[in-house]
Amino acid sequence: MRNLNYIAIEGPIGVGKTSLAKLLSKRLSAKLILEKFEDNPFLSEFYDDPTRFAFQTQLFFLLQRYQQQQDIRQVDMFHNLLISDYMFIKDRLFASLNLDDKEMNLYDSIANMMERNVINPDLIIYLQADTATLMKNIDKRGRNFESNISYEYINELNDFISNIVSIVQTIFRPAPPPCNISINDRLTRLISLLFLPSPALYLLLPLF
Repeated sequence: MRNLNYIAIEGPIGVGKTSLAKLLSKRLSAKLILEKFEDNPFLSEFYDDPTRFAFQTQLFFLLQRYQQQQDIRQVDMFHNLLISDYMFIKDRLFASLNLDDKEMNLYDSIANMMERNVINPDLIIYLQADTATLMKNIDKRGRNFESNISYEYINELNDFISNIVSIVQTIFRPAPPPCNISINDRLTRLISLLFLPSPALYLLLPLF
């Protein structure tokens, strides 16, 4: 049986990361670390005018996620497992998509210092769905600050964030092979697969 201390769930906006994180946390009695996107005061403006508000939005998320990562370092005597609905390294992917060259250079100078103190997850569950499904999910949850998200942006993001698979292979040595799991594997089955003594450190989970 694999010894897991930290599981991160990744994927594009609207794919169901938080929902799965909550389900797994409840079933496994794990401590839950959620991205606090609603606290970002620039997010709504970013979706209205990405060029103008990209840097402020990205820097806020970077600092916020870094603080959460430091909280992860604190020993919790009641939980042996942490589950989060994002990876810290994902922030760099968003930055490279949204920032111009000068902004990215400044972002890199800050992020490089922070990443030295970040704990990498033992296992990553990567969720994927087509862009039409993501847009449907975003519309269904009805968050005001997401009302102006365009199909084009989500489509570009959906293609771009798939690069996280190759980034994962640079974090772990030796590089783990992806393990594909169908949504037909119910939650109990999924949980049992997570703890198998397999060399796979991340899972690609088609939800739709």
